[in-house]
Amino acid sequence: MLELGQIVDRYQIVEMIAAGGTADIWKVQHTWLLSEHVLKHLRLPKPEFRYKLIEEGRIQAVQEHENLVTVTDALEIDGRPALVMEYIKGPTLAAWVDEYEYPPLEDALLIFRGVVRGMYAAHRVGLVHRDLKPENVFLKPDPLGYIAKVGDFGLAKVLTKGRDTMTLSGMYKMIGTPEYMAPEQIENPGLVDSRADIFSLGAILYEMVTGSLAFDAEQVEDVVGLVLDGNYVPVRERRPEVHPKLAEIIDNLLALDREKRTQSCLSVLRALDRIPQITVSLGA
Repeated sequence: MLELGQIVDRYQIVEMIAAGGTADIWKVQHTWLLSEHVLKHLRLPKPEFRYKLIEEGRIQAVQEHENLVTVTDALEIDGRPALVMEYIKGPTLAAWVDEYEYPPLEDALLIFRGVVRGMYAAHRVGLVHRDLKPENVFLKPDPLGYIAKVGDFGLAKVLTKGRDTMTLSGMYKMIGTPEYMAPEQIENPGLVDSRADIFSLGAILYEMVTGSLAFDAEQVEDVVGLVLDGNYVPVRERRPEVHPKLAEIIDNLLALDREKRTQSCLSVLRALDRIPQITVSLGA
């Protein structure tokens, strides 16, 4: 376990952000530049976890996009790898949604567009996130509100041009967060493609618009049942003032049949453009 004030390579440990099952997340400061970063340090020395973390770093290191979290360095600490990432001072999208009973629609759509743009960039190079959820979206303060940055590609799947695919989890089983998982990701996780992330975008947008989970139950098996049945309260029943076109977009994102679902992030952005113009809040 790292300690506060400890210096590893060129970074000083400032505080622990989170303790995960396979990795600990720390806030660190560069000892020369005094810049702030996030350090993700593998907790368990298992070879499969080591491979997974290194591949996660390689994926995020080459994704130079405003709406994706970037990995800037990699270290070896106590025989275990660690990734150095940009530090984002704002909240997660999950924390932002929790601030409101009904999140402001203008701000929600501005943030959501950033999430979609980030995933569009990832999908263009063959990445399927597979764990897209508000906790993995980080909000960077900006004069217009927030810039959304998608992170944590630890469960990502890399699609190749041939028939084979590589999954960073190293196994084909149900992985992800059930409340945001596409039905095909639950039933046949080895065959998911970018349209699984499209479904996750729909669950995220539903929550950002209504303030409620689309698929909400106490037990995991009950959540899974709701997802597989496509059983959610219509958006305008929860929030009547939502424009019908926006409700339709969410329904299309959450289509059970991925062939009938919105097919790409570009299509999502184009659909959002067809919603009648609304004023964007300047408040952060």
